[in-house]
Amino acid sequence: MTHPAGIGMAKNEAKQYKARFDGSGMRWSREGADRLLAVRTTIMSLRFDKMWSFAYYSPLI
Repeated sequence: MTHPAGIGMAKNEAKQYKARFDGSGMRWSREGADRLLAVRTTIMSLRFDKMWSFAYYSPLI
């Protein structure tokens, strides 16, 4: 089975990200991890600037 170009890089990135979440002494609440994951996903999708503007100008809940 062949993998698309860049799959190794994606796997490495996922491993590194997981290590930061599971590092020694790290404790994350489900809510905190969900929030951080949403930010990370937005950054990696190259939509951070657009979403930041949307969030910044949205009314507080």
